[in-house]
Amino acid sequence: MCMEVIPIAEESLGVRSMAMFIRTKDLSILLDPGISLSPNRYGLPPPSS
Repeated sequence: MCMEVIPIAEESLGVRSMAMFIRTKDLSILLDPGISLSPNRYGLPPPSS
């Protein structure tokens, strides 16, 4: 089975989430789409793009 996993956002990208998109031949799933931009654990703002 072929599976594609695409990370969308996670802690190291400045969000409080680990959102990812997973696609197989028969199914596409978006996991944890609720992300929240917030200061990180050290009080710094999220990185800008």
